[in-house]
Amino acid sequence: MSGWFLGAYAGYASFADKSPDNDAQYLRGLQDLPHLAGLELPFYSDLSEANSDKFIRTLPRHWDYVLTLLPGTMQSLRAQVEYGLASVSSEGRKAAMSRMTLVHRRIHEINDRCGRQAVRGIELHSAPTGPYAGAQE
Repeated sequence: MSGWFLGAYAGYASFADKSPDNDAQYLRGLQDLPHLAGLELPFYSDLSEANSDKFIRTLPRHWDYVLTLLPGTMQSLRAQVEYGLASVSSEGRKAAMSRMTLVHRRIHEINDRCGRQAVRGIELHSAPTGPYAGAQE
């Protein structure tokens, strides 16, 4: 594998209209960039703010992917301060594990679409911090 991975979701975040058609158009435009080996895909509550199933069907099969869970972890922490895999709260850990179940499913769907192991890595962020961190179970 040679080439660069692009965290292109930062550019897409400025689009006012998040739709499957805009997702697809954005990905088509990125394919014109030279030296691109793949994308870093953000995982919020899911892979796409519009429609994750359609989004996966638009992913270029020749690219590789890295999923970053940081955006979704930060969103979840704003809504539930004890959210996280390392939480002292069983509810916080349960919520984080629920997201991991969906991440696992999406990885398989991306790999199935590409017909190979296209997801090369996952950036996992355990959360939380401070008095809510430190689960021993």
